[in-house]
Formats: sequence, C-alpha cells, structure tokens
Amino acid sequence: GQSQVWVFDAASSSVQPQAVRVARIDGNEAVIQSGLKAGQQVVIAGVHVLSAGQKVTVFQSKYDKSKDQPAAAAGNSVVAGDAAAAAAKP
Repeated sequence: GQSQVWVFDAASSSVQPQAVRVARIDGNEAVIQSGLKAGQQVVIAGVHVLSAGQKVTVFQSKYDKSKDQPAAAAGNSVVAGDAAAAAAKP
C-alpha cells in the first residue's frame, strides 16, 4: 500500500494527507525518500484520529527554550488527539 503522512499547514492550522515514499523504517523512525519538501511539518502524534482539513495545534514543551527555531531543531511536534503514533503508515 501507499504510505502517507499528515502535513501541517501553518496558514490554516490544519492538516492534509500527503503521499510519501519510505526508504526504510528503523524502530519508531521512518526515513522518507520522497514526497516531502524541506521545511514541511508532519504530524507525529495522534495521526489515527485525523481527517483532511482538521484544525490542529503545534505542541510547545514548557521546557523548550528555543521557540524561534524550526520544528525539528526545537523539538516541536504537531499533535492531534491523545495517543502517540508513527507519522508514516506503511
């Protein structure tokens, strides 16, 4: 089957599914070969409860001191729902 991730659109604070090609999966990490552009934010928690166009919020840890950094560097995550799940669904 086709793998997809949920991409966060900051302008609308919503998510859309996007097809990706997974190069490999190592434990809880997926290496995406193609389908994403540099700087795109993907949902890493709660993906099983999302629907296209759904409004979400970006989680900011109260312990995070680097709020002005890009999501990956700052440790920010786009979350929806309560349970954690892998972003790529093989």
